Amino acid sequence: MPTPTPNPRSPGWSLRNGVLRVQTGDSYCEFTRAAGGFPSRIGFSDRRSPVWRDGSPMLTAKTRDGRSALPFLPEFSPAIRRADGAQHVAFHNVGWRTQDGALLAPLRLSLDYEFHGDGVVFVTTYFCTQDCRPRPLRDFALQASLALSPGEEANWAYWALPRQPAGQMTQDLNRYFERNLTRSDARRKEGTILPFVSFDFG
Repeated sequence: MPTPTPNPRSPGWSLRNGVLRVQTGDSYCEFTRAAGGFPSRIGFSDRRSPVWRDGSPMLTAKTRDGRSALPFLPEFSPAIRRADGAQHVAFHNVGWRTQDGALLAPLRLSLDYEFHGDGVVFVTTYFCTQDCRPRPLRDFALQASLALSPGEEANWAYWALPRQPAGQMTQDLNRYFERNLTRSDARRKEGTILPFVSFDFG
């Protein structure tokens, strides 16, 4: 039986000095503990400067009394595995705390990244709590400010989550899905979860 030829574009990773770097195709993504399970740097091999660089989490929320809340990692121990040709990186048991350091102990977040050799990356996010009491988190915001050079663009797309089962969405997809939105096309969805948001850089 012939020996399979390694795919030169297969995702790879390294962990040095508290920085996890995942290389996938012509792009790379780095993670640190300070970013709370979110990327701290995103860039491309042919570009001197990264398109994203921030040491804090992309995701924020507010407590009922208006304080900002951020995800944080009690320790930096990503779960790394390969499956179906993709590199998976997961951060489990991500905690929440307010900016003044108060822990929101029962609340947890998990992030599961899936890196493919062609540069495509998916992330699945789970929100959970360790008890059944209502939790005072609101106004979730995902903020990704890209540093683009003149002439570069990054479009985005999203799926909206229907408030109840909606079989008709397969016939009326435009009500729930938009793509190729530019940086000036803002969308505000009050009280709605957007389970799929994607960015297309090029």
